Amino acid sequence: MLTLTVLYTYFCTIIFCIVFQIGFLLKAQKNLSIKHFLWVYVFLFYLALVYMVTGIGNKWVAGKYGTLIRISEINLLPFSSEGITTYILNIILFMPLGFLLPTIWPQFRTIKNTACTGFFFSLAIELSQLLNHRITDIDDLLMNTLGAILGYLLCRALFKMIYKRGEKSLIIHLL
Repeated sequence: MLTLTVLYTYFCTIIFCIVFQIGFLLKAQKNLSIKHFLWVYVFLFYLALVYMVTGIGNKWVAGKYGTLIRISEINLLPFSSEGITTYILNIILFMPLGFLLPTIWPQFRTIKNTACTGFFFSLAIELSQLLNHRITDIDDLLMNTLGAILGYLLCRALFKMIYKRGEKSLIIHLL
């Protein structure tokens, strides 16, 4: 069953990407490189891993429970989670998002756009966890958003270091 869930998640992610890329190519004025599409598929693989780790609700799980929203499984009190490990893991989980978005798409080369995307992606995950018996937690939302911001800052710092070394062609090849 786990293999089926993993394949389903990855399949849905790939289908979404293919539809997005076809639409994007139809509207694009310039040709996009194969490297760009490879970075996009790395991003999709990351998304599929996030879906697996977070245990978001899916069609097989949603029907198991009597009610969709269980108040006892919603935590809206900030910084009330047990232990610092949860905070650190949530930050680490979203750092690749903050790194990959500005690497792949120019519209995410501002901290505001990357942080907003991290926030709304995390919110979507937290809300989807209402479909299964997972805790929907404000701390996860905050730490995931912080992780996206730290990933963005890491991306900026890395590209500034590369650019200062005079390796401008490397940056162009990465993007």
